[in-house]
Amino acid sequence: MIISDISEGFDVIIGVDTSKNSFYCCTITKVKGDQGKIKKLSRSKFERMAAETGSKTLIFMEACSGSNHWYRAFTAAGATVKLIAPQHVKKYLPNRRVKNDANDARAILECGLSATTHFVKPKTQDQQDLAILHTLRRTTISDRVGLSNRIRGLLTEYNVICARGRAAFENELPELMEKCESLCNQTVVKHLKSLFAEYYRLRDKEKELDEDIRRLAQKDPLVDIAMSCHGVGEVTASALVAEIGDASAFTRGKELAANYGLVPSQHSTGGRERTGSITKTGSVYIRSLMVQCANSIALYAKKRLDEGKDDQFDRYILRLMSRMSRAKAIVALANKLLRTLWAMLRSRKKFEPKSADPEKESPISDAACLL
Repeated sequence: MIISDISEGFDVIIGVDTSKNSFYCCTITKVKGDQGKIKKLSRSKFERMAAETGSKTLIFMEACSGSNHWYRAFTAAGATVKLIAPQHVKKYLPNRRVKNDANDARAILECGLSATTHFVKPKTQDQQDLAILHTLRRTTISDRVGLSNRIRGLLTEYNVICARGRAAFENELPELMEKCESLCNQTVVKHLKSLFAEYYRLRDKEKELDEDIRRLAQKDPLVDIAMSCHGVGEVTASALVAEIGDASAFTRGKELAANYGLVPSQHSTGGRERTGSITKTGSVYIRSLMVQCANSIALYAKKRLDEGKDDQFDRYILRLMSRMSRAKAIVALANKLLRTLWAMLRSRKKFEPKSADPEKESPISDAACLL
């Protein structure tokens, strides 16, 4: 293992494996000469340690549930805290088949001291609030879609076929409830009505969460910067800012795109380089939002081009669709959008559309305009 210089200037270095009620600490004390001493602490003792930690202490933790809270607690006491993505810690476990908290704490410490480790930027309180709202929104949408599919399946048993699409399904709900009255046993009708009521509740909850997200997002200047990008709305902008903040944790836009799985997978051996489908690593929620933004641009790119309102993204997607499938072009545009957002957040500058330059840009074929 290549040891980095990150521990210079610190007297105590601690790797912490957190949980609900027990915390394992692997400690290196330079003055006493302790090398990897393991100690188990209860929640009350760990809170006391967080309040009493000095400025000469360096702490490594996994970026998991509660890590941002403990980051703020230790930082308030003067300590320096580094958060590590859990997947990077796995390779430092002595035996991956043997799972215990003591080995996890030791692996966290070794991973933090490695020169190749990339640390996760902690969330502020405002970012964490936005992230929680987006988590609730994601789960609400999942529950709503699952419930609608359940209703469709149950009504099919009575030869009642629901229309495709969310809007058509919601418009048909009153009619579906009337059909259930005449086709089903009253006991079954009672429970089917409870499913309809639950669907309405989830729909209203989703709307309420969207409004709360927009209200909180208006207070963040970074969200306003991200929203200036073509195709990016309040939900996508706030979700991205809640995840990455000002994007200072990434040195290049390509790193951000790779973090969310919008880059081709690679398999290289013997000097041959082969690329495949996108890796799909990282947050599924962020990746899906970026693809939705790219799809919205693709839908109106030709219309904007005809009206003379097009920008570089419209021309880019039309050129891509002239030589590849629509799905691939949309994913490529999502990658470009994410890299553009990285540059905007890092520089704190709003999006500036670029007019077409006939000498530099290749012409858009007629085939692209038909897609």
